[in-house]
Amino acid sequence: MKRHAVRQVALAACLLAMSKIGFTGPAQCSYGAQDSTCVGRLNSGWQSPPACSTGAGWTTVAAARWIGSQYTQPQCNYQAPPTCPNGYITAAGAWWNGSSWVGLNCQVPPPPACPSGQNMDVAPTWNGSAWVGMSCSVPWVPPAVNPEQACRSYVTQQLGFWPGWGVQNSVFDDGTNTTFITNTYNTSFNTYQYAMCSASDSTGAVTGYDVQGYGDTAGMGG
Repeated sequence: MKRHAVRQVALAACLLAMSKIGFTGPAQCSYGAQDSTCVGRLNSGWQSPPACSTGAGWTTVAAARWIGSQYTQPQCNYQAPPTCPNGYITAAGAWWNGSSWVGLNCQVPPPPACPSGQNMDVAPTWNGSAWVGMSCSVPWVPPAVNPEQACRSYVTQQLGFWPGWGVQNSVFDDGTNTTFITNTYNTSFNTYQYAMCSASDSTGAVTGYDVQGYGDTAGMGG
C-alpha cells in the first residue's frame, strides 16, 4: 500500500513539471524574446584625463574633471616668451622654468661713433629706444699755402719785377704770420735796398709790405 502511494506522488510531480515546461514562455531578453528594455552589456576601459601641453609657455588654468561618464576639457593658457624693448639688444634670452619665463637680459647698445676722419660736435643721447642727437663734421684742414711764395708774388706785383730777397735775409714766424725781411747794399756806394713782406700761415694772404731803395717803385702796403 505504501509503495503504491509513493508511486502516485512521484507521478504527480512529473506531470506538474512537464506542465510548467510546456506552458512557460521563453526567458526575457533571450534570443527571440527581446524588447526595448533589453540592452547589450557595456564594457568600458580606463579613460585618462586630457591634459594641457607640457611645452614651453603652457600652463594649466583648470584641470579636467570627471563628470560621471567622461572628462571635461582642461583650461590651458599659453605665454609667449618675452622680448627686449625696441632698440635694446638681447644679452640673454628668456627660458621656461616650468611655470614662467625667466632670465631675459636686455642692455642698451653702445653709442654710435662718427665716421672715420670726422669730429664729434655733439655726443648722442639715449631716449629710451635709440641713440639720437649725434652731430659729426669734417675737420677743417687749412689749405696748403706757402707764405714765401705768396710774398714773392705780391712784391713782384707791386714793383713790377722780382728784386730778390737780397743777401742779408731773415725769416720770422710768430705762429700766425711769416715775415720775410731783406737788407741789401748794392755795389754803388751807400745804395740801400730794403724789402719786407708778411703773409698768413693759414690763408697765404699778405698782411704786411714795405720796400725801400727801388726807385719810384718803392712803397708800403699791407
